[in-house]
Amino acid sequence: MPRNIQRPQVGTQSQDAAPPYPSDHELPSEVSSEQKHVALGRIQLETGYRKLLKEMEEGVITSGDSFYIRLNLNISSHMDACSMSLKCDDVVHVRDTMYQDRHEWLCARVDPFTDQDLDTGTIPSYSRAQQLLLVKVQRLMHRGREEADSTHHTLKALRPEEQLSTSDPRVSPRLSRASFLFGQLLQFVSRSENKYKRMNSNERVRIISGNRLGSPARSSLDVTKLLVEKHEAAELEADSDLSRNLSLIPYSLVRAFHCERRRPVLFTPTMLAKTLVQKLLNSGGAMEFTICKSDIVTRDEFLRKQKTETIIYSREKNPSTFECIVPANIEAVAAKNKHCLLEAGLGCVRDLIKCKVYPIVLLIRVCEKNIKRFRKLLPRPETEEEFLRMCRLKEKELEALPCLYATVEAEMWGSVEELLRVLKDKISEEQRKTIWVDEDQL
Repeated sequence: MPRNIQRPQVGTQSQDAAPPYPSDHELPSEVSSEQKHVALGRIQLETGYRKLLKEMEEGVITSGDSFYIRLNLNISSHMDACSMSLKCDDVVHVRDTMYQDRHEWLCARVDPFTDQDLDTGTIPSYSRAQQLLLVKVQRLMHRGREEADSTHHTLKALRPEEQLSTSDPRVSPRLSRASFLFGQLLQFVSRSENKYKRMNSNERVRIISGNRLGSPARSSLDVTKLLVEKHEAAELEADSDLSRNLSLIPYSLVRAFHCERRRPVLFTPTMLAKTLVQKLLNSGGAMEFTICKSDIVTRDEFLRKQKTETIIYSREKNPSTFECIVPANIEAVAAKNKHCLLEAGLGCVRDLIKCKVYPIVLLIRVCEKNIKRFRKLLPRPETEEEFLRMCRLKEKELEALPCLYATVEAEMWGSVEELLRVLKDKISEEQRKTIWVDEDQL
């Protein structure tokens, strides 16, 4: 996480501090251009630093913090000891991580279209938010246990000593127990039916993997420590593999991108994509939409292309011929100022972003209330139970995406025509928004 700049008293200087740098016109004429470039860079750095200290002393700014985060949990001002209420996936601008020396961060809600700061307030600090996230997940586990009326998938369902092997001398009973407890937690959040309930609940949480060097979780309170303390076990070693990998991440560091060209569009559930693409292309006022021309290559060419290029989508047309789409095909459509409608799955999102192509991802919400409306959109007959199960599995993939996505809720449409209109409106809205990317998830 970005660190606060220390606030030394203005006018004080350490004994070993460097003397003031000369100004540009004071540099000797015999100094080489390279030395002059380095000296001028130091002058600018010193000037900027003194300006920052002066503004902090005068109260113009409150800290040296300035970064953006995406929330992975809902935060309530009434329940979570802070002044702002925010939803999972909201993006905020953090302005002070030592606000009034309390366990709160001063931040501002960010306008999704202009990046400008809106209302300001406080949210829990990273370590405090991590504890809240753990509590929320445990609460959801308890709820799932009650609804299932079974202890098979709960922490009490299995005994660690019966399920975990201790043949490895490096694995202590206490370490195994902590690993088991966290494994049970991950088992719960990975079950599609539970994740589907979470995404529709007021306590929605987003469980993502960590914990890369430099990510916020690196310097955060380790959730395994909380689990161990809660279950009266020993604290894990800070440098153990378990400590490094088992973390809950309440806030994800994100970076803003802007795209002037029209962005490609992905639909999920993917089984609806082909039908939706065809219907959008055939609908009225669809001049801004098209599909990209794919490359038709032989099997040998396809194998070579896999090694040298990023393939976004591919399918085998016949035993000797492949059809594939690469980022250049999509960029050719964007150059014509059109949205490229893709039938590819969500697995290509990371590859697209790495190639600086930022897709619009649209989730069409499927639930028991509206499932019958999709009969005309399915390419082949599916039972309602199987279709709903597949949709819930696809929703799991959304939580791991490095970018935000838009949702078409069930109550927004009642017919296919209304759905197409809503999709067009959503695409237009998303095109105008800032793109926020969690680069740790790439």
